[in-house]
Order: sequence, then structure tokens, then C-alpha cells
Amino acid sequence: MLNLILLFIPANLVSAQSLTLEEIRRDFPKASKDESACGELYSKMELSANKTDPIWMAYHGTITVMLAKYSMNPFRKLQYFKSGRILIDQSLLKDPNNIELRFLRFTVQDHTPFFLDYHEDLENDKKFILAQLEKVPFPLLKKAIIHYIAESDRFSAEEKKLVSKLGGS
Repeated sequence: MLNLILLFIPANLVSAQSLTLEEIRRDFPKASKDESACGELYSKMELSANKTDPIWMAYHGTITVMLAKYSMNPFRKLQYFKSGRILIDQSLLKDPNNIELRFLRFTVQDHTPFFLDYHEDLENDKKFILAQLEKVPFPLLKKAIIHYIAESDRFSAEEKKLVSKLGGS
């Protein structure tokens, strides 16, 4: 009987319910560079029941903000940005000392146009990330942060050199 019921549930809903943080972390880099991957990850996250975990919220917020760059409608762009920003900020209220959350907010603020006035945490997040990077428990996250720092204009050559040593480079 259960198999019969599952036949009537849309496939994307079933897969969205089983979406894990590991899958989000795995799919996030592609979503940050590809419109269809971004839309797909956003849809999966929207359907998910897990919307209260701070890490989940931060990724959901970041993906939502990323949708703004693909929208042609200026009102929709602003709506995506505002909704994503709220999720990111709420996640940090729940867990302000989480480097993954601080890194996600940093990357969003780093790429936010000046007129949207969402840059107030850049310097504090940068200092926090540099101070906590060595303690990052997830190798892929640590590698992603190190790569971002290497490519970013927000970090000095000295900071980049110190961070590259943490990655084994």
C-alpha cells in the first residue's frame, strides 16, 4: 500500500524531503555559478521541512539571494535579496559563532551592490573567519573558504599567504 501512495507523490517532493546538509554543501558551489542549479537547489530547499536549523537557514538565505542575480525583474530581485538577507541574519542570531554561517554572510555581503546597504559585518566576519579557520571541522568547507580567500580582493597578500598554509599549499 505504501508503494502505491508513493507513486502519487511528485518525485521532486520526495527527494526534497530527504535533502541533507551534506547534499546542500555539495551542490552549493555549482548553484553559485549556474542558474539552473541555483533554481533547482532553491526549489528543493523550499519544499524541505527543515527550515529552523541555522546552517540550513543560512544556505537557504544565500541561495535565495543568489536567485536575485538571475532575475530580470527588479522588484523580484529586491524581493529575493530581502528574503535571503532575513534568513541569513536570523541564522546568525541563532548561532553567531558558527564560521560556516559567518562565511556565507561574508560572501553575500562581499558581492552585494553598495546601494543595497548590506556590508556592515564584512570586517568583523573577515576577522572571525581568519581567527577560526584553523578549527573548521569539515575539510570541504575549509577548502572552500581557503579558495575564496585566495580569490578575494578583500584579503591582503599576507592574509592569503597565512591562510594558504592551512590548506597544505
